[in-house]
Amino acid sequence: MEPAKEPTRFDKKTPRPANEKLAYAQVASLIGIGNDKLFRWICERKISAPQPEFVGGIRVRLWTEADVQRVREYKAKHYWGKGNSRNRPKS
Repeated sequence: MEPAKEPTRFDKKTPRPANEKLAYAQVASLIGIGNDKLFRWICERKISAPQPEFVGGIRVRLWTEADVQRVREYKAKHYWGKGNSRNRPKS
């Protein structure tokens, strides 16, 4: 019998501290999309990225739980998945 696999730190089911900030790639994997998709949504101004912060002299964008929730809401409303051909609701 194999030992139980420990969840990764940024697993969707692993609880995180409320004030923890995440990096760009961690947000994409948490949401279940690729880095390129998240970057494309930001470039197309479909979602807004958090303000950059300087950490050790390097400019980074750190995502809070509120930022992640905004991306989740956008994905639920607009993202149909990779290669899915569902009937879209008529507007």
